[in-house]
Amino acid sequence: MAKQKPQAPQKPARAQTRRVPPPKQPKEKGGTPVVLIIFLVFFILVSLVLGVFLYLAQDKIDTATKRYEQQAAETKKWQDAEKVQRQYFTQKLRSWWDSTAIDAQDLRTLADMESEFSDPGKTDPRNDGANKWFLALRAVMEGDPNARDADARKGLVGPYDNQNGKPATSMKELLDNLKKQVATLTANFKEEQDKLAKKTQELENYKKEYNRDVVDAEVKKVRTDYERQIKARLDEKDKTIADLNRKMAEVTRDFEKMLAERKKVQDAELAKKDEEVKETKRLVDIERAEIKRKSQAAEELAIDKIRGHVLRAEGGSENIYIDLGSNHRVTPGLKFSVRGQGPGGKPEREPKAMIEVISIVGPSVSLARVTRVAKPEFARSGRDPVTNKPIDPTSEEYWINDPKQFWHSRTPVTKGDLLFNPLWDPNEPVHVVLAGFFDLDGDGSDDLDFFRRYLTDVGVHVDGYLDPNNDNQLKGKLDYQTDYLIVGGLPLLETGPTAAPLADQVKQSIGGPTGKAVAELNKAALEKGVAVVRLKDFLAKMGFTSLRLPNPRSSLPISGNGEAPAEKPADNAKKPAKAEEEEEAPKKP
Repeated sequence: MAKQKPQAPQKPARAQTRRVPPPKQPKEKGGTPVVLIIFLVFFILVSLVLGVFLYLAQDKIDTATKRYEQQAAETKKWQDAEKVQRQYFTQKLRSWWDSTAIDAQDLRTLADMESEFSDPGKTDPRNDGANKWFLALRAVMEGDPNARDADARKGLVGPYDNQNGKPATSMKELLDNLKKQVATLTANFKEEQDKLAKKTQELENYKKEYNRDVVDAEVKKVRTDYERQIKARLDEKDKTIADLNRKMAEVTRDFEKMLAERKKVQDAELAKKDEEVKETKRLVDIERAEIKRKSQAAEELAIDKIRGHVLRAEGGSENIYIDLGSNHRVTPGLKFSVRGQGPGGKPEREPKAMIEVISIVGPSVSLARVTRVAKPEFARSGRDPVTNKPIDPTSEEYWINDPKQFWHSRTPVTKGDLLFNPLWDPNEPVHVVLAGFFDLDGDGSDDLDFFRRYLTDVGVHVDGYLDPNNDNQLKGKLDYQTDYLIVGGLPLLETGPTAAPLADQVKQSIGGPTGKAVAELNKAALEKGVAVVRLKDFLAKMGFTSLRLPNPRSSLPISGNGEAPAEKPADNAKKPAKAEEEEEAPKKP
């Protein structure tokens, strides 16, 4: 459906007969009102308290993060040292078992580790037990120069040759030598058996010539001596093999026990570190949630300032009177959202109507027209059929737009209702900073320049904005004078049937230049205590009911909700009783 072009606002007709004197105001005593002073003091205290809370919360987060990083670094350093220790132990055990020479690079690395683990002062205190045990094992394998026993000084495999990258011998070579000795003994035994058989044969031949008893005694002696020698050598071989097997079993058992103990200690320490990390993360999450809650409270406090009140409203009429006039810099076309007063005079959470000023009656009185009213609560309790989100004041399903249907509302505008517009301040202009992508008319183009000009036209100071033509650099400044950081959307890259999924485009936009620049500016705003609001919520509180404004590239004037500007009030529109009496009174010369 084509948009209706709004008509240019018309200036209110000047009274033709008489000049309406301003309503009589009660004379106030000199001096600053006490209520205003109390309000200012309260506002300053609240700002200071919020600033202190934000600063302390950020300091706690930084402290917890540094503590976590320090603990992680210490754990990694210990794990790296233990890894190097295992490499050293493994290389040594491998060289003791099989003395294959290693390359030059590994040889230099092993020499460095040899120097480090030979000096307990250079290792992690948690690894001292393993180092002492392995140094004792190395003394057994490579020899202890200070030992009294010659075999102990020599060691099982001999001293380690750092130039060749291997010990003098190895356990594998020792076992191979023992096997060779056994084979040699077996061959000698067979050879001796053959000799014995030959001697036996010779003995049989000699029996015929010599004394049998003498020969038997000689043979028995030779056999006994030989068997004794063979048994002694076999016993020595068995004893040597048994000793080697026993020592290897002890080394393996001790090494496995040491690894199991170290793994148990490491698992316990890692579990402890995991618990500390989880607790730190939990505390950080709590701090972040508290900061977010306080920031949201500060935002609500800043954006929901009461700007005025309804003086008079009559049932069945769209026109109402408000307590703002020429003394408050009110101009025709100015919009407000209307809320009722709850318990204790506090404003209700949801707006009941939107109004637009159509003429200025006096210094403190203006005539406004109701442009739309809220539907009954039961009619807006579902979800928006377009966005599938709960219906709120930014949704079209929240409002009744046809004046003929206003009677359906259960919350009509009444005397004493409160007026809100965060962009308008009767005392001083509002300062804002713009960040993001501002598509005001839904055509996919950025309307940032138009929105800046519009805000300037209605009296808002734009302190700065992210310039999309300069790598999203902040043009201007965001400081403690800024009232709001207005955050727009993020640009989508493609549209149409061939476009990428929306979720993928949103993810890409958040991680893109615009998303990063908006995040950094949002962080700076929170540090300076500046209220951060979404564009949609901000416009809703201003009195705009949709982001679908008229095409900003046209020359037509804008009206907050995309409708035509308010018309001139009817001649028979009722005025406040005070104003009517003053209008009928004759002018004084």
